Amino acid sequence: MSSNFTFRFESILNLKDKIEGNKRHDFGMAVRRLEHEKMNLSHLESKRLGIIEELKTKSQKAIKVQDYRNIANNIHTLDKSIDNQSTIIKRHENTVEICKDALINAKKETKIFQKIKENDYKQYKYKEAKLEEMLV
Repeated sequence: MSSNFTFRFESILNLKDKIEGNKRHDFGMAVRRLEHEKMNLSHLESKRLGIIEELKTKSQKAIKVQDYRNIANNIHTLDKSIDNQSTIIKRHENTVEICKDALINAKKETKIFQKIKENDYKQYKYKEAKLEEMLV
């Protein structure tokens, strides 16, 4: 008796594998976007520190009021940009969490069908052994 095992939900399992792959890709992209936005924030913060150092250096000498205003305006503008960037980061962190949850659910669904396939295969092997035993 040499019949081959065929899993009754093979097409669904394949679909679940593809969905899991897509969710994994989405999660990876979300993490990369978050890291990119964090780098942007870091760049803005270092730029702000550079301007503050420039102000400290210039304030040790005589500084024009207009120069002081320009530097203060630059710092204020960067503070707004940093606040906006922080908001963007929070939004991307939420997106990462959503993608992570979706990936976890997709993995669970795939695991369920893999377990069903494993159980079906065990049952198939058991029936084959019984059939072979009866023939002998």
